[in-house]
Amino acid sequence: MTQTPETCPKCAHSMQLGFVTEIGGGAIAPETWVPGAPQRSFWSLTGTKLPPREEWVPIAVFRCTGCGYLESYARSEFGTAEK
Repeated sequence: MTQTPETCPKCAHSMQLGFVTEIGGGAIAPETWVPGAPQRSFWSLTGTKLPPREEWVPIAVFRCTGCGYLESYARSEFGTAEK
């Protein structure tokens, strides 16, 4: 497993875990990474053909508390936590 950043590679301040949202269809969710190049969908509503959800990987974003630098990682352990 790749290490996640604890300090900013730009200014050495601490990094804070968060996520970038994806808004669509009345829902707000963390963004995901999908494999392959984007392909136009036959259905104009979706715009882009997508692989099965099992292949999607959630994206976590770390933000520097000093300079604001963002560093993104796509890994399954960043999936939505159940409360």
